[in-house]
Amino acid sequence: PRTTRRSSVAPQPAQGHGTLDDRAMILLRCAVLAAMLTGYAPDAAPGQGASAADAQTLQDNGLYEQAEATAQSRVDILDGRYGRTSIEVANASDLLVRALLLNGKGAAAGTRAIAELSVQTKELRLGATHVDLAISLINLGDCCVEAADYRCALAALERAVALRATSSATNGVPLAEAQDHLGRALTAAGRNAEAVRTLERSLQIKQ
Repeated sequence: PRTTRRSSVAPQPAQGHGTLDDRAMILLRCAVLAAMLTGYAPDAAPGQGASAADAQTLQDNGLYEQAEATAQSRVDILDGRYGRTSIEVANASDLLVRALLLNGKGAAAGTRAIAELSVQTKELRLGATHVDLAISLINLGDCCVEAADYRCALAALERAVALRATSSATNGVPLAEAQDHLGRALTAAGRNAEAVRTLERSLQIKQ
């Protein structure tokens, strides 16, 4: 009877398919690329998409279009999870309004509406005298300045200054920041003498 000789040559992978390691590496690269394109953020909580730090970093680097898109995405996700009048959405909206302001959209009615809702939500959830209202009031004041509604701007910014002045946690640089915004609003409103005094107080704190 005839015997079959076994080949001593190891079988080769089919041409064009690559080895298992090669295919695994390709799949890994695709996964990394997909994560980059979808804005995956390692420090974001599961199901919350990009983090606040992502949007803030984009703002700090002058990438205002991307910062706006990232902040809007985060607001949408938190809205679906907690509800529009939740404190989570209000906090995320603060960052969105700032991105819109930096992106030249501060005078838009939609931007002001977001800022107003953030203030209203914090008043409801935290109380009208809570210091966390200050950032929302600053945003609202800046929106009003952009729209040349100086009565609204000054009312919001004076309130923000008062809130930060009464809290030991914010009566330093955060207070000076609020005074800077108020000083700019006073200047835009043509109240230059008051603007100078306000900005001088801010400078004294920073020194």
